[in-house]
Formats: sequence, C-alpha cells, structure tokens
Amino acid sequence: MAEKAEFFRDRYVLVGPTAIGMADSFPTPVSGNDGVISGVEINANILSSLLDGRSITVASPWQLVLFSTLPLALSLLCFFLLSPRASLLVTASVCVALLATSYFALTAGYWLPPAAALLTLALAYPLWSWRRLEAAMRYLAEELVLLNKEPHLLPELAASDKRDAAPLQDALEQRIHAMQVAARRVRDLRQFVTDSLSSLPDATLVTTTDGNVLLANQPANIYFASIGLPKVQDALMPYLFAGMTNPKALDQTPNAEFSWWNLLDLQHTATISQGIEVNDPQGRSLIIKSAPSYSGRKELIGWIVSVIDITAIRSAERSRDESLHFISHDMRSPQASILALLELQRDEATALPPAEFMSRIEKAASTTLSLADDFVQLVRAESRHYRLEETDLQDILLDATEEMWALSRSKNIRILSHAPGDRYPVHIDRSLMTRVLTNLLSNAIKYSPAGTSITCSLQFEQGMDESTVICSISDQGYGITRADQARLFQRFQRFKHGDQVKADGIGLGMVFVKTVVDRHHGQISFHSVLNEGTTFHIKLPAFDL
Repeated sequence: MAEKAEFFRDRYVLVGPTAIGMADSFPTPVSGNDGVISGVEINANILSSLLDGRSITVASPWQLVLFSTLPLALSLLCFFLLSPRASLLVTASVCVALLATSYFALTAGYWLPPAAALLTLALAYPLWSWRRLEAAMRYLAEELVLLNKEPHLLPELAASDKRDAAPLQDALEQRIHAMQVAARRVRDLRQFVTDSLSSLPDATLVTTTDGNVLLANQPANIYFASIGLPKVQDALMPYLFAGMTNPKALDQTPNAEFSWWNLLDLQHTATISQGIEVNDPQGRSLIIKSAPSYSGRKELIGWIVSVIDITAIRSAERSRDESLHFISHDMRSPQASILALLELQRDEATALPPAEFMSRIEKAASTTLSLADDFVQLVRAESRHYRLEETDLQDILLDATEEMWALSRSKNIRILSHAPGDRYPVHIDRSLMTRVLTNLLSNAIKYSPAGTSITCSLQFEQGMDESTVICSISDQGYGITRADQARLFQRFQRFKHGDQVKADGIGLGMVFVKTVVDRHHGQISFHSVLNEGTTFHIKLPAFDL
C-alpha cells in the first residue's frame, strides 16, 4: 500500500472515463482524423501545458492594432505608387505574409488573429480599384470634352475613327477608344508639324525660353554648317549669330542698339517680328525673325526663329538700281543730245552745216542703238531660255573674226587664228557664244594700238572626267591694271589709262561674256600685263559624240 502511495506522491491525478460511449467527447483542432477527445484528456493536456509552461498568450490590443493596420498601410502605399497588377500581387503577398506570421506566432505561443487584417485587405483592393477606375473615367471624359473643342486640323481621320470603333462597347471601352482616337490625332498632328517644319524653305529653329535649340530643320543644319557651325541642336541660339555683322532692325534707325538676346525678349517682339537684317561671315544678306510660342494655357514655352537668305533679292535690287541709272543717264544722254541738236538747228544763227548735223544725229542714234542692244543682249544672257545645239567652236570663231574684220582693218590690226585640230565640238547657244567672241575681239581691237595683232587659238584638252575645248584670244594692247582686274566682270565698269583712246560702251560687255560662259557651265580666266597685252581663256565642256 505504501508503494502505491509513493507512486502518486507529488503527482496530479485526473479521474474520468475515456472509453467510447461512456465518456463526454469534444472535437478539438488538434484531434485531426481521430474524431473527438474526451473531456478528461482535454483537461490532462491543459494541465500538462500549464506545468510545462507551454501556454498560448493572446496578443495585447496594441499589438493586434499594429498587426492589422501595418499591412493595410503598406498595401495602400503600393496602390498609390504601383500599377493595378503590381498592387494586386503585393496585396496577395501581404495576405500570405499575414497567415504565415500568425502561424509562426502561434507555434511560439502567441496568438495573432489574422481575420481582421485579411478582411480589410480583401475590401481595400476592390474599393481602391473602383476609386481609381472612377477617377480615370472622369478624367478621360473631361479631357475628351476639351479635345473635342479643339479644331480638327486633319479632318480626314474622322471616317477611319468611326470604322475602328467596335459595335458593342461598355462605358470604359468607349472612353478608351475615344482616347485612342485623340492620341492618334495628336501623333498625326505632331508628325504634320514636324514635316511642315522640315519642308520650310527657310532655315528655322525652335528654342526654349532661354534660347537652347530644340529643333532645327534641314535648311538650318545646311546653312549653319556652311558657316562652320555643324552642331545646331542644343546650342544656345544667340551664340549661333555671334559672327554676324551689321545687325540692323528693319523698322529702326541703323544706329539703334541691338543685342541678339532681344530675339528672346517679349518687349522686342514688335521689332523682331519685322526682322533684323545682317551679313553673315560668307557675305550673304540675311533677315532674322523670331516669334514667341505659347502652350494651350497661354504660357510662353519657347521661340521660333527663322533665317531668310535675301542675297538674291539684294543683288536684284542693286541690278535694278544700276539699270535705272543706266536708263536715266547713259540711255538718256544721246537722246538729249539729239533734242539739243534739233533745237539748235531751228535757229539759223546756231544751225550746223547739214553734213555735220546729220553726222552728229547719226552718232547719237548709233550710240543709243548700241546701248539698247548691249542691254537687251545682257538680259537675254541672264534669261533661262538657251537654244543649245551641237556646234563646232571653230566655226563660231570664224564667224566672229569675219564680223570684226572691218573694225580691225580700220585700225590696221591683224587677227591671226591657230586651230591645229579638225573639230572642236561643243553644246552651246550659237548666237550667244558668237556674241561672246565678238565682244572679246571688239575689246581687243578697241584697247590695242594700231599696227598690232590679235591671236585666236583653239585647243582640245583631254581630262580624266571630261574633255574641254579652250578658246584663247590674246592681244598686244594696253593691258588692265591690278586694281581694275577685280572689277572687270562687274556692271557698268569702263577703264582708261594713260594715252589710251576712250572707247565707246557702258561696261556691260564683259558682264555679258561672264554670264553666257557660266550658263554654259564653262570657265573664263584672263592674264593681263600693263602695256603688254591681255589674254582671255574660255574653257567649255566638249560635246561627247
């Protein structure tokens, strides 16, 4: 008996039935597939856990609040920063993390119920998605209303927009399709603007408000490369024009102060819109204009700067002024002389002998006819219509020498020809080239003393790329000074030196010669020594038979 008492010493004994059908039975989470557990066994397990210190502690309220709110805060932050798909993945990951945390806490003796956190997450994602979808639809609706109010610069897209629409769409799909149409219209408009900028004939730059070049069309790239500035993009616009000379506002006095930064100043918009005329390092005349560019909210976002080459216009203006001077002075003088002679002839006291009177009238009329002929020939030389034909340059030279025979005979000047080849084929306007050679021969005769000779020679030169025919006319005349050689091919230039006899003409002959040779893709050069003579060389492409 004592042994049995010793067996129970310091031990807990629970008494109760465990047999099936005799004891109370309860299902428990740990019973698994064994069904139910009797009450005494439940109490035994509870006592064992208490004795071993393995009891489960329920988390404190602040821990529960933190456990429920931190995942929600993390998910809401992801909703704000990430895309809907990424937010969904993060929400699912947070839910798994909550379950795992609750399980491992339970194994460690702490109970963190995950139901509240899981429920808030399950509600937060669809609510946030609905809110985001509602905001997106409202934004699309508002923007589409604004876009529809804008003018459609490309109305041809309307038909294709209707064809692309699906027959059955919900509200979101309809707005998405409308936004697709609007986005395509914007892309087409951007391409239209880009193509328009590229196709502008004048150099055009688009800059920021502080002058950095954003866009430059092809003429702008070509122009600035020609003056040594190959990189235009991202350059500071005022510095691109630093090498220009004589900037002058078209609506101001020449001495008005001007800075290239004025191109980016709204206070000078009225002046700059009229244009600033400058000369570039190549000597070309330019007009530079700028205009502000505004956003849809009427905010200044940049400037559009154009560079217009007016060199040809200024050259035409100079030619016009020279022509007016020619008409008002050179053409007018002989006519005035004729009228004066007629006025004198009416009075017997001042009347000239008939022979002298007729001679003076004839000279004045001949001068007028010669001037008019020179002017008409130059206009024809500068025209676009040349009647080109395959001709032997030797025949042209022969015609020219025959025409000048009488003039050379009057001064006892011999014209010698030297043409060792059989043919010198060229593709030229026969009448104009004949006039070129007669002008050169006429000048050689006029500017040579009596008793000298003029040598005309032809030469066929074989080149690597093309063959050329060279015509040379050499005289033994007065020559041309170095100072006058630079002005030889300019309009209305006449030269006289020393005892040289003054020659008739208005200074258009050499301009005519240079123009015709250039239009035939030829070259003209000369070598002159004062009081020794001048030699002209005309080089023309040979006609390929």
